[in-house]
Amino acid sequence: VIQIGSIEELQKIGNDSGYPLNGEYELKGSIDAAATLNWNGGAGFKPIGTASNMFVGKFNGNGYKIINLYINRFSDNYLGLFGYISSGAEIKNLGLEDCLIVGGSYVGGLLGYNGSSATVSNCYSMGLVSGFGSNVGGLIGYNYKGIVSNSYSKGSVSGHSSCIGGLIGVTWEGEVNACYSNT
Repeated sequence: VIQIGSIEELQKIGNDSGYPLNGEYELKGSIDAAATLNWNGGAGFKPIGTASNMFVGKFNGNGYKIINLYINRFSDNYLGLFGYISSGAEIKNLGLEDCLIVGGSYVGGLLGYNGSSATVSNCYSMGLVSGFGSNVGGLIGYNYKGIVSNSYSKGSVSGHSSCIGGLIGVTWEGEVNACYSNT
């Protein structure tokens, strides 16, 4: 299991050969991500996993949180802390607080796209999530055949098209159990 203790280490997932997208990770403490405001020319944090290179590993937040995560990529899709997960990926026991996530379509605080047989459990997102397209949710933008349980979102969610939700923008053939949104 690869230990993650800083926002810089978190950004290495999928961008450094020592941090593969099929790896197993866990937080060793809460992380203040305020520095992401100035990353990538103002675009902020680069989400973990893309539609062509998905996160298929495991991530255990161990009950810790990531605070002040900033992503401002209004013309990009599949945005959140994780952009796209699939094929048995697992994200659990993780919180996001005071996040600001702005994107196109498939935008969520925690996750843009939760694909086939991926699971999210015991997670939450608090902050502002906005998409200029469709499939925007406070926690997850689009849940396709994924399982989401014991999770919630609080904050402001807005979109400029269809399929906008406080918790999840759209769930298609997936499961959502014991979750709520308070926006």
